[in-house]
Amino acid sequence: MSILNASLITPAQSNAQAILTNIQSLKTAISGVLADSLPRINQETLDALGTNSASLFAELEALDAYATARLTANGDAAGLAELTALTSRIPAVTVNADGTVTINAAPVVQSEPFVPQPIPTANPPAA
Repeated sequence: MSILNASLITPAQSNAQAILTNIQSLKTAISGVLADSLPRINQETLDALGTNSASLFAELEALDAYATARLTANGDAAGLAELTALTSRIPAVTVNADGTVTINAAPVVQSEPFVPQPIPTANPPAA
């Protein structure tokens, strides 16, 4: 097909394509930012951020809320599952009044001690 007989798109159609491409790029960028940033969060990194640590978590919460709302509104279950998998890596933290952040220690789960039980036999002993 030559350029002479190709169907031309209108400026409005071109704008619509650009908007859709930009929105898709934004979704990809948010996923990329979360996927790249979340594994880097540890106490040493938060200490290096100092009083800016609180704003990091505020931004992460805002990104999560925005992406969750959009994916839910669009019925994108796969995207929502991917987002949940990413954000589940955000550690539990305490945001201090000065803007620093401390990662909370993982709770220690106490389990019941193992008590061996007798193995039942096919023929119980006579009483």
